[in-house]
Formats: sequence, structure tokens, C-alpha cells
Amino acid sequence: FLSHLAAQDVASLQQLLADDVVSLSDGGGVYHAALKPIVGRARVLRFFLSLARRRPVGSVAWHVLNGLPAVSIELDDERPHEASRFVLRCDLDDSGHIHRLHAVLAPTKLAGLPPA
Repeated sequence: FLSHLAAQDVASLQQLLADDVVSLSDGGGVYHAALKPIVGRARVLRFFLSLARRRPVGSVAWHVLNGLPAVSIELDDERPHEASRFVLRCDLDDSGHIHRLHAVLAPTKLAGLPPA
């Protein structure tokens, strides 16, 4: 997902996402985050492509968090009210498509996580 996102490879991203994919984000009241779930392949794709175009990724690290695989991502630039570090985790459906994306941006929830 991340490599296709960085390459802006829309066709490959569409193949990875389920039709009814849902993206959830948690800014913890500190950073801007989507207030409502983003639902549907087209909307989720548009959301993540927009973010990828605006914010360059600095580093990525793999983790196991709460027993599940996740990545922490640090962005190259800092902006007021926008997280420069977050964790992304996804759930797959039975066919192997991304069914749910969870992004945690809240700094208090990331405090114990080592840098990416």
C-alpha cells in the first residue's frame, strides 16, 4: 500500500482496497484528523493520495502493536496542527483486500513508540 501510494500508482491502489473500505483516524484532539469515517474505495483513495502529495515521507518502521502489524511513519516537514508522525494499521477482508485503515496521530498514544 505505502509503496504504491508513494508512487501515486492509482491502479494498484484500487486493486488493494475493498469496495467498502473504511478509513478511521485519531488525532486525539491535538492534530487535524478526519472527524468521520471515510467510506468507499474512491473516497479513501482520494484522501490518501491527497495526503501523499502534500506531505513527503521521511521514514517508515514496521512494528507489532497490540499483537498486530503496523507501520510508524515520520514525515519530513512539520506543520502547525498536522501530525508529523503517525501509526497506520490495516485490516484485510477474506479476499485479502484492505477493508479498514486505522491511523493514530495522537502524540500521547504514540509516546512509547520508538522513532521510525
